[in-house]
Amino acid sequence: MTRQILHRLIEELPEEELTPAVRYLEFLAQRENEGPWSDSTYCDYALAQVRAAEQEILNENTVSLEDAKKLFPQCFGE
Repeated sequence: MTRQILHRLIEELPEEELTPAVRYLEFLAQRENEGPWSDSTYCDYALAQVRAAEQEILNENTVSLEDAKKLFPQCFGE
């Protein structure tokens, strides 16, 4: 794979695919540098979200897989 091939592929992408492509390329470029887990603010936020989700499960505030498929069919390829 060469940079010329990558540039050609990018030029051929439909407009609606540019944002996801940029995000993915940024992700790949970031992997070599500091990742989000090295940012204490992000890490604290992410861990707080996990703890909140755990509490939701303990409180039985959950949605069945069948209901999730009905609510978010695009996430399940339906």
